[in-house]
Amino acid sequence: MGANLTAKRLLVGLIVTFLLTGCAAAATRSPSATAAATTSVAVATPALTPTPTPTPIVGAAVLTITCDGTAARLDATAVRTMPDGVHVDASATDGAPATVDVLAGDEGVVATTRGAAALVLAPGPYHVACLDPAEGDGPAVSFVIGDPDGLWKSSDTTCADGSGTAGSGDGPPASPAAAIAYLRTLVPLRQYDILEPAGYPGAPSGWIRLVRDGQVVASWQVQGTGDALRVNSTRTCPQPTSLTPTQSPPPTSSPEQSTPFGPPAAPTGATYHDDRFTGLKDVTVTVAWNEASPNGVSIWVYAVTECLAPAGSSRVDCVTEGSKIPASALVVLRKVPAAAGTTAWTFTDYNIGGALGVYGPVEYYAIILRAVSKAGQSPFVVAGTAQSCYQCTY
Repeated sequence: MGANLTAKRLLVGLIVTFLLTGCAAAATRSPSATAAATTSVAVATPALTPTPTPTPIVGAAVLTITCDGTAARLDATAVRTMPDGVHVDASATDGAPATVDVLAGDEGVVATTRGAAALVLAPGPYHVACLDPAEGDGPAVSFVIGDPDGLWKSSDTTCADGSGTAGSGDGPPASPAAAIAYLRTLVPLRQYDILEPAGYPGAPSGWIRLVRDGQVVASWQVQGTGDALRVNSTRTCPQPTSLTPTQSPPPTSSPEQSTPFGPPAAPTGATYHDDRFTGLKDVTVTVAWNEASPNGVSIWVYAVTECLAPAGSSRVDCVTEGSKIPASALVVLRKVPAAAGTTAWTFTDYNIGGALGVYGPVEYYAIILRAVSKAGQSPFVVAGTAQSCYQCTY
């Protein structure tokens, strides 16, 4: 067992090639405070290309495809992403389920599906064609997938000269929590690095990506369950000079010091509202904020997956000013244009104990926000938090 773990460590170390060192922690503020000062990475990596902002295309919630023989007819030209992927519903003119191929440019067929399904496809332009077993695909019709809420997180690196390895394993994808915990035993991380699931939050793929200074510099696909986890595929950037580990954190940014040429100001007036305990099965969560200068700025919405209140306490906020948030408890849920001022999602209510809410497979105890632009990122602010409850049963 020890020899296998040592071999795994050496393998991943060779794949990563010096990339990483350290670990991350961040501070946030209580809901009553306007903003909190915390250390943040404020210098974009010049060797990497900027992370693309979410497309403004909204589209239908479900793309309905009607197949008249091999002729496809769509009820919309655009469909928006959902937490578990892209929803399509293909049927024949008599209402029976139909089989269709989804095509993407030079890649050809990227998905074949029948009837209603949620497809794991990245935002962008596609074609769809009705499939007849005897005649093959009919004429292709174009549509586009929009991602207005920033649900999709690509596993591709943002550097132009990245490399990777593709595994041949067909094992089940590891859960996001298990995959992240496994990678932390193999990969030395740098301070402020974030490991987060790639793909859609409600459709785990085993892909975990490393975000540094707002850029995706590496990703790994982890397969297996329990103690039988392994890295199946990798994607990494070469190590540019600017990614050399630093010995001290960068200077704190405050709203008063922000300029059009510096990091954006922290969002103000952050709020979290849901309609739990109203008897509704499907709960709607709404997060809102104000951003002083929203041009070119995105609001990153994070979940805190642990209650950080003192052990044995009750009615104490899980996340407050001064809370030290371990990177393992911090998950990026979505990235929203700052000018939108709000974002929302729904979850099916069930017994989540003392948690504040649910996003896809993620149960969270607090929602925190930060403003991010090409120039850097703001301190965290807290939109909403659960409270501790010692010896409570649910």
